Amino acid sequence: MRDSAGELRLPARSMGVPRPIRVCYVVSATGWDRFAQMACVSASLLRRWHPDAHITVLADEVTHATWERQRNGLIEVVDEVVCAETGRLPTAAHRNRFLKTTMRQRLRGDFVYLDADAIPLGPIDQLLHQTEPLGAALEQNTKLEHHFFPSDMPGFYEGLGWRHPALPYFNAGVLVVRDCPEAYDLFERWHSKWQQSSSRTGRHQDQPAMNSAIFDSGCRVCILDSSFNSMISYFFKPWLFRGARIAHFFAANVIEGTILDHLVKHLADANEIDWLALDACRRQGHPWANGGEPWQLWRSRNHVRALWRKIERIVTARRAPAQRSDGTFESRTPQHFADVPGIHERQPTNPERQNIA
Repeated sequence: MRDSAGELRLPARSMGVPRPIRVCYVVSATGWDRFAQMACVSASLLRRWHPDAHITVLADEVTHATWERQRNGLIEVVDEVVCAETGRLPTAAHRNRFLKTTMRQRLRGDFVYLDADAIPLGPIDQLLHQTEPLGAALEQNTKLEHHFFPSDMPGFYEGLGWRHPALPYFNAGVLVVRDCPEAYDLFERWHSKWQQSSSRTGRHQDQPAMNSAIFDSGCRVCILDSSFNSMISYFFKPWLFRGARIAHFFAANVIEGTILDHLVKHLADANEIDWLALDACRRQGHPWANGGEPWQLWRSRNHVRALWRKIERIVTARRAPAQRSDGTFESRTPQHFADVPGIHERQPTNPERQNIA
């Protein structure tokens, strides 16, 4: 881990020297597990676009104790790991949300928070150009005029005595957090509401509490452009990957076949980032590793590439040898392409007549 002292003592903005962007991850892991690996992938990509970024990981006491016994790649990428007590809550998910809802009180200065499954695909320092206490994207990348409020939230809010609908409704996976009194007050409300919902329902989700805290406090929130939090899954708007500056995969449950899934597996196997695979996805404008299946490319609105991939599959399948019942193979070429010139030499229709000639 690099010494963070020099980067923490940065020149003031009034001196005209811009500060390196500060980014925070909150990680609760059982050693070098998938969550730590996802955070390592995201932090490595961030380092590519912002070599001077100051990257902080907030880790709960259980996770930190594990990392002290076993160093891992994430520790080598970031600038500092801050251990924070959570009272040893029963699950890693609860410890994670405890830290996330209190991170404003634990860090100095303005910072950008990223979920571990949110990966930067380009520079993101433009996020700090805002002046509001908090910046967040609308949930599901909806439009403000749609007045979106999740269908399962009215009952949840009513059970806790919270007012609803809490509009606009924000996603908590990418946040811009200012160092100002309004932000500190918002996070205090957020943590209090999260503790209430966690104790009453047993659920660890932090997003409903954040939106309720914003709604009750009237805190000013900058609505981030969807490119800074492009929410992507198998069937949910995978086309947003094209043009995304931060791609946010819903990876609490493993979604196989995405570039994030590939990068995490490659990191675990080879201890490195597969930059070639990442750049191929960025260049082709889709989130699927290894070129993607035709239906995946179609869903990503890569229509020409999807059709070409489908044609390749059909041609390859028809040229493949057919397997006989005895386990041997025979070529399908004469059977399927007998009338196609150039595929094979045509045979005379009457061999006897050919011999007479």
